[in-house]
Amino acid sequence: MVKPIKPTADEVLYVPLGGAGEIGMNMYVYGHAGKWLLIDAGISFAHDGIPGVELLMPDPDFIMEHADDVVGLVVTHAHEDHIGAIAYVIEELGCPIYATQFTAAMIRTKLDEFELSRKIKIHIVEANDPIDVGPFGISYLPLTHSIPDNHGLVITTKIGKIFHTGDWKFDPNPGLGRPSDLAALRALGQESVLAMMCDSTNVFEPGHSGSEVEVTKSLTKIIAGLSGRVAVTMFASNVARLHSVIQAAIAADRQVVLAGRSLHRVYEIATKLGYIEDSPHVVDEDQAGYFPDDKVLFICTGCQGERRSALAKIAAGEHRHIELGKGDHVIFSSREIPGNEIAIQQLQNSLARQGVNLITAHSHFTHVSGHPYRDELSEMYRLVRPKVAVPMHGELRHLQAHVELAKEMQVGTALVAQNGQMLRLTKQGASYVDEIDTGVLALDGGQWISLKSELLKERQKFTWNGAIAISAAIDQKGRLQDGTQVSLIGVMEQDQHDETIAEIESQIAKTISGLSKAELRDDKVLADKIRIAAQRVVQAASGKKPIGRVHIVRV
Repeated sequence: MVKPIKPTADEVLYVPLGGAGEIGMNMYVYGHAGKWLLIDAGISFAHDGIPGVELLMPDPDFIMEHADDVVGLVVTHAHEDHIGAIAYVIEELGCPIYATQFTAAMIRTKLDEFELSRKIKIHIVEANDPIDVGPFGISYLPLTHSIPDNHGLVITTKIGKIFHTGDWKFDPNPGLGRPSDLAALRALGQESVLAMMCDSTNVFEPGHSGSEVEVTKSLTKIIAGLSGRVAVTMFASNVARLHSVIQAAIAADRQVVLAGRSLHRVYEIATKLGYIEDSPHVVDEDQAGYFPDDKVLFICTGCQGERRSALAKIAAGEHRHIELGKGDHVIFSSREIPGNEIAIQQLQNSLARQGVNLITAHSHFTHVSGHPYRDELSEMYRLVRPKVAVPMHGELRHLQAHVELAKEMQVGTALVAQNGQMLRLTKQGASYVDEIDTGVLALDGGQWISLKSELLKERQKFTWNGAIAISAAIDQKGRLQDGTQVSLIGVMEQDQHDETIAEIESQIAKTISGLSKAELRDDKVLADKIRIAAQRVVQAASGKKPIGRVHIVRV
């Protein structure tokens, strides 16, 4: 275990563990006056290149090493890439959670699943109501996003103020919730902000991200003009969009069916807290078949091609209550998260093969981003006027482009801090001081393991090359006995097995006959020789080099 780092009172140490170098898995750490503060703890969904794994999260080892000095987990908003890992790390951290009302309700549902609700204290925070979390003063500043109760964090320390924006945009007509508090941002900028850690997602996009109210109008018009069954797929936690789609469905005289457990959870919390009005037009999945095709609209999870989502089941014909076919329509009211393009294309092709018409953001106005475009980023810098800019929430290319934008906005110091890079902030500015070991964990069944683990590497090798298993019986004189067992798994077509296995057995016999007595007595050496001989046969026959496993039986 590494000796814990004790930040002093005349510095703030900043370490992104996730979210700085990728989009998703947000997890940020601040150290000051001997204590540590964790902001957000998110997950990401694994792509098909990681077999057997669906969820990823940042390796929290660094913050766990400092658990005794962690004063709290402060959460900006309730998207999965900001709260999805909380239930997996909070018990070991043992610190309280701070969040606004809607975010706290979403977190509590996750803690309930892990029977942690009674063990973990969640403090409900009101916007613009300062609180103290150890040596950190925290104030939640309202910013528009695609989910209620989204906030940036004004962090007050002994060396100055830091503004951690989280996810945000400027939308004067968000449709749901209040707009970003421009007056509070302007007042913040007049107080001399030491540093701003800012969202970089759309740094390459010129102009403005657009308004949710305009999406509502467009979806209403699109849906009103469609016949047959209609499904809209979106991010489950995009409450503003959920509200927009429900309103569009009601305008088109369609009943709304929510398909996907996470959508039901979000809808239940949003209606309970008054963000969405509970509507009789929203019915259960098992009632879907009772309505004429042109009187129903499905809102589905699965816009990113997630394998076990409602839309994926519908596309595969495996959903218990919902079917789509020729003449029906699926509207993708979302953007493609980098890395998910192939999964989304596969899903769309599955739907297209069934005769379903696809309506996407590429062909129609079905989506606006919840993240700022370049004009909004520039406006944020004009309002806040930080001395130091540190981009976050983006891939490396986003972070680098954001640094250049910050310099264009006359920010004195702009630095890229990728996951694991530690920055030291002082009254004089910022500098790199360390780089910690960090990485990504994968949820494999019920356990979190390193994405670089030998287990996953071997599984990937098997996916590409298959495996060969051999059991060889050797007598006391080192002679190969009858009954050698050879199995080929995922290597070649079944009708090629017999010929290849016969050649493997022949080469095993030749190999053993050429070994010395010492080699024949050493099980490891003998197994390696047999494995290599078998792999050469398979490689010659198939072009593949399978994983090899040899079991020596002494008789």
